[in-house]
Amino acid sequence: SAIVTLFVTGSQDGSLESRGYGRFYVYYAVGDHIWVGQGLGTYNVPIQPVLDNQYLDQLMETGVIGLTAFAGLLVTALLVATRVASQIDRWRVPNVDPVLAELASGVGGAMMVVITTNLVLDTYGFIQISTLMWILFAVVAAMRNVADIRPPFPDLELLTTGGSSASGHPASDRTAASPATASA
Repeated sequence: SAIVTLFVTGSQDGSLESRGYGRFYVYYAVGDHIWVGQGLGTYNVPIQPVLDNQYLDQLMETGVIGLTAFAGLLVTALLVATRVASQIDRWRVPNVDPVLAELASGVGGAMMVVITTNLVLDTYGFIQISTLMWILFAVVAAMRNVADIRPPFPDLELLTTGGSSASGHPASDRTAASPATASA
């Protein structure tokens, strides 16, 4: 069958050979500009091999710093979408349509597809896919705002509410024991 043939003679597949050469090229060339890369949009395909991997492309163009930021953005969007879905579904957040939990689950799944697709495709080379990815980021941000999900840690909530948390921990509790307020 064709599937067995692919795995048995995979080393003769032109696509796999091209991807392997791309990984080999990145391994040796990325050291020239490891932290910031060679510049966004400067990966010259006629001179350099096609990478067919957005993460490797990002590493070459923006370095470790840019790749970390890109991966962080993807993972953050995935985590926010799944958190919105789980918190709405679990706690039945008041004044929020429970359909939003279903939407958040779907958007979380779509983010997983984007994360996985980036492994086998240079998604910035296809305007439809890269645009969809940025639309998904916007949808995740909008869902988070609509659901009004609070930070899980009270200390973070104190920073975002500017004084007291919704759980009743006033910001002054932290400063009450400080030496400056004790001597005053």
